[in-house]
Amino acid sequence: MPVRPRSIGPAGRPGSPWVSDLDPIGPPRQNPGCGPGTGPRFGENDRTKERASERVIAREGGAVTRREHWLLIGLVALTVAIHVAGMARTPLPSQDGLKFIRIAREFGDQPWADVVRRADQHPLYPALIAGLHPIVSSAIGEGPASWRVAAQGVSTLAMTAIVVPFFAFARELVGRRAGVLATLTFIALPISGRIGHETLSDATALLCAVGSLAMGLRAMRTGEVGAAIGAGAIGGIGFLARPEVALVPGVMAVGMGIWRKGRSAALFRSVAVLAPLLVCVGSYAAIKGTISEKLSMRYATGLGQGTGLARSVPHWLPRGLDDPRWDFSPKEESDAPGRLGLMPAVVLVAEGVGEASGWVVVPLALVGAMRGRGSARARRMVEMLAIAFAAVLVRHAMSAGYVSDRHGALLVALATPLSAAGALRIAGRFRPEPSRRRRLVIASLAVLAAVGIGVQLKPGHPSRWGHQQAGRWLADHARPGDAVLDTRGWAAFVSGLTAYDPWHIRQALTDARLSYVVVGVDELSAPSRRAETLGALLRFAAEPVAAFPSREGDEEIGVRVYRFRRPDSWEGIVR
Repeated sequence: MPVRPRSIGPAGRPGSPWVSDLDPIGPPRQNPGCGPGTGPRFGENDRTKERASERVIAREGGAVTRREHWLLIGLVALTVAIHVAGMARTPLPSQDGLKFIRIAREFGDQPWADVVRRADQHPLYPALIAGLHPIVSSAIGEGPASWRVAAQGVSTLAMTAIVVPFFAFARELVGRRAGVLATLTFIALPISGRIGHETLSDATALLCAVGSLAMGLRAMRTGEVGAAIGAGAIGGIGFLARPEVALVPGVMAVGMGIWRKGRSAALFRSVAVLAPLLVCVGSYAAIKGTISEKLSMRYATGLGQGTGLARSVPHWLPRGLDDPRWDFSPKEESDAPGRLGLMPAVVLVAEGVGEASGWVVVPLALVGAMRGRGSARARRMVEMLAIAFAAVLVRHAMSAGYVSDRHGALLVALATPLSAAGALRIAGRFRPEPSRRRRLVIASLAVLAAVGIGVQLKPGHPSRWGHQQAGRWLADHARPGDAVLDTRGWAAFVSGLTAYDPWHIRQALTDARLSYVVVGVDELSAPSRRAETLGALLRFAAEPVAAFPSREGDEEIGVRVYRFRRPDSWEGIVR
C-alpha cells in the first residue's frame, strides 16, 4: 500500500502529530506485472506490511520531538489541574484509605520492618504517604487534613507521572499520532479521575505497571538489556504497591523468550526481566512471611482468606459480651454472592471494565486490534497480558463474588492505545480534506476532554458530609484523652482523637478511655445480627448526644453520635 509522506505543519515544519507515516492515501495499486500464477505467495503481503510497520515503529520509537515535548507538557498540566480540583472536592478519604493512612503514621513511629509485618496492605503506598507528609504538613499545618492531602498527593503525583510512560507505551504500540490521542483519552477516562485523587494504592500501582510495560516493549524492539532490567525492577517495585503488578514483567519475560530471534539472547533478556522482580518479591516475602495478605491476590491465586499468620493472643471479651450470638463484624454482609459461575463472573468483569472506560474504549480497541498497523510483536504482547490479567479478574470474581471498576484499570490502560488507533481508522474511512480532518480531530478531542473532565470533577462522595460534621463536633466537645469508636472511620479521622476502627470493636469495648461512638443510622436499622448487636450495646451503655444528615441540606438523620459510659458489668445486656 502506498504510504503518505510525513506532512508539513502550518508553519512549514515537518512532523505534524495528526498525520502519521502510516496514513493510507488510497487503495493499494495493482502491480501490472502480477497476473495469474505470478502474484505474491500466500501471506507474503501480510508479512511485508508487518515488516513495514515494524520499521516505522522503530523509527518512531526515537527521541521525543519538540512538538511532542510541548504536547506532553500540556497534558501533564491538564492532569495536574484535574486532580488538584478533584482533591479539593474530596474532603474525606475512603475507608480503605484510612487504613493506608494509619499504616503511614506507623512508619513514622515504629521500625519499618515491624510495620510491614503487621500491615494487611502492601507497603509502598503508605511509605510514600509517610515520605510526603512532612512536606504537606509544613505547608498547611499538622493534623488529619495534612495526612489526607499527603495520601491524595501521592495518587495525584502518580497519575501525573504516568503521562510520560503511557505515551511511550502507546507510541511503541500504535505509533506517534495515535499515541498522543491515546494519552489524552486516558487522562479523560472515568477511571483516571477516580483513582487519581483517591487515597488508594491503585494510581501508584498503575504507574509502575505502565512504566514496566513501556520498558518491556522497548526491550523487545531494541534488544536492550538495560530496558529489560528496568522493566523487571519497575514491576517489582509496583508489586510493593499491589501484587497484581508482578503479572506485567512476568508475562513480558515469557513473551521475550517466544518472539525474539536468537534463543540464547532471548532467554538472557527474559532472565534480565525476572531477576529484579524476584528480588523485590522475595525481599518482601522474607520480611512478611507470606507473598501477600491482600484478599484480591489470595482469591485470584486460590490461597483463600487466611494469611498464614496465627494470632498469638485471642481477643478477650467480658462476661455478657462473650455470647456467640453477638456479631462484631466490621461491615454489613454484602449482597453480592460469595461465589459465581464462569459466565456471571465474565459478565461482572466486563461491566467493571466498561464502567472504568466509559463504555467506548473496548469496542474501539477491537477495531484498532484488527489489521492493526503498529508493532505486531508489541500488539501480541499486549494481547497476551490482557488475556492473562482478564483471567485473574475472572478468577477473583468467581471466588469473591465482586469486581470493582478499579480492578480493571490496567485492562483499560492496555486497551486505550488500540482504541485510539481504532478511532483514527474509522475516521480515515471518510477521507476528508487534510484541513477539514485536522479541524475534525481537534473538535473531537475537545469534546472528549470536556466530557471526561466534567465527569471527573463531580463532587466526591457527598454522602460522607454527615460523618465530617460528626468529626468536627467531636473535635469541639471531646476532652483530651477521650477515645472514639467509629464504625465507618471518617468522623474519628476528622476529630483527631484516639480512635478504634470497625475492625477493632472488641478492643474498643474493653478500653476505659472509650467515650464516644459514631454510627450510621442505616447500620442500626439493617436486618442483621450485626445491627442487633450494635443496637443492644448502645441501648445498654450509651445515650445519643448529636445527630447529622448524611448529605448537606437533607432533613433525614444519617449519622448519630453517642456518649459512651462503660458499665461495671455487661451481664445485664439483652438482645
